[in-house]
Amino acid sequence: MSKILITGGLGFIGGALAEKLAVDDYDICCLDPKAAAMRTTAMPCMEYMAGSISDDATLKVAFEGAVACVHLAGSSVIENPRLNAETSPEPFLEAASRLFAAAAHRNVPVIYASSATVYGQVGAELIKESDLAAPINAHGEEKLIFETLAHQFNISHGLPTVGLRMFNIYGANQSPASPYCGVLRLAVQAVADREPVTIHGDGSHLRDFVHVDDVVRFIRMLLARPLSGAERVNVCTGRGLSVNDVVSMVAVASGCNIEKTFVDTVSDGVASSVGDPGFARDRYGFEAAISAEMGIADTVSAVFGAPGRARGRA
Repeated sequence: MSKILITGGLGFIGGALAEKLAVDDYDICCLDPKAAAMRTTAMPCMEYMAGSISDDATLKVAFEGAVACVHLAGSSVIENPRLNAETSPEPFLEAASRLFAAAAHRNVPVIYASSATVYGQVGAELIKESDLAAPINAHGEEKLIFETLAHQFNISHGLPTVGLRMFNIYGANQSPASPYCGVLRLAVQAVADREPVTIHGDGSHLRDFVHVDDVVRFIRMLLARPLSGAERVNVCTGRGLSVNDVVSMVAVASGCNIEKTFVDTVSDGVASSVGDPGFARDRYGFEAAISAEMGIADTVSAVFGAPGRARGRA
């Protein structure tokens, strides 16, 4: 079987992807700092490796025999991704360079998590990949550096890469304690805990919410085809929902009255972040299939203890 290396394989997206690839006739190596507690598994195709992409020796072993790498590990540098951009790019450059160098040495294509935060504040109704990337926080800056390095390694070593500019990914297994957790999952948790939902600003800012199963399905599509170049592609629905809309949809799905607490500022300073899905559709044949209504209902039912309805659709 072909081996796929997943960095961050115990994370929100990485764990969901590993579950699906386990039935896709792949051998899977999950590289994750928390993998020391996962030495044994009921699935013989799954290997857990404790370590970081910052360690060359670990990467050498992890890449051995791999036909592709899906890099989903969170930043080892950023404590709060919504803070202002870092004054120096060096911490980001070092880790990213090690990963791409290890991949280039064995000519292993890399599909990596970028983010819609690379765009910053864009005035367009639907954000295209060709729009200017001007991040306004540390997370966006880190991802833009990753994209730049991916391009450089493609030019210098012919390394194929695809950067996934993910918009607001959500799902039941997303940890509310994660600094990357978005408003939708946090709202569901607040309702489950019978607490007010905190909204930054007046709740009118628009976001593009994508269910994790759609993300996993897209990655599986990419793994099934030959890759070339250094492409960057939006992972989005093209549908903008206000935060107030999302909270109302959570209320309907849960059957609960929701108390809102408003905080003066929008958390990341971006009024609208809605992606144009055209390139993903035309280039790769990918369109998000799980509606916000279905995804929110699934997330609510799973968090509240009932079986989910959207899981398994990836």
